[in-house]
Amino acid sequence: MSKVVKPGDSVLDVGANIGYWSTALSAQVGPRGRVYAFEPSPVTLEYLRKNIAINNCGNVSVFPVGLSSEDKTGRFWLSKDHTGSSRLDDDSSKKDESIEIEVVALDSICGSFDLDRISFIKIDVEGGEVKILEGAKKLLSKISPIILLECNSSLYKESGVSLARFIAICDSLGYIPHKVPSLERLREGRLSLEEFRLAPDAECRENIILTKNPIV
Repeated sequence: MSKVVKPGDSVLDVGANIGYWSTALSAQVGPRGRVYAFEPSPVTLEYLRKNIAINNCGNVSVFPVGLSSEDKTGRFWLSKDHTGSSRLDDDSSKKDESIEIEVVALDSICGSFDLDRISFIKIDVEGGEVKILEGAKKLLSKISPIILLECNSSLYKESGVSLARFIAICDSLGYIPHKVPSLERLREGRLSLEEFRLAPDAECRENIILTKNPIV
């Protein structure tokens, strides 16, 4: 990621979990940079803050909120098997396994960031990626950070979105998706958008890099 994130940059870690990415990005941006970490789970949040402290990451700011397309109060489902599988989920049948959390759109809080220095956004929220992009339209019309996210059609469906909707938001923001089987291999060619347009119900589970310029 040293080709993408430079010392002094600002980056967003959305779905920070216990802080693996946050601490790594903290070291990458250095003392002049900033990491904005988002994690709504109170249990995971405790470990995130401990890891930030243990690793002396004084350049990390933690936001204990969920992100989506709008500001609201949401239900956050807590996975009993794996903290990384917890997610926003309004399914009433899971009420006993969920908590109420504050949810915001990135556009609502972007005044908290040093916009001109944001170079990278990582989003891992178990199906909520599309709604987060939709809630960041104003932000992403002003800046052009590289975005890393997971495109998981099964989780998208559970969240009420489709691959077609993912492609639509990418198009509207001017982003080009690229498949990334390995984070060490950034040059993976353009994703076949036309294939998804012709088969919007296709299955997809890929790590995706979004850029506004071709990767050369």
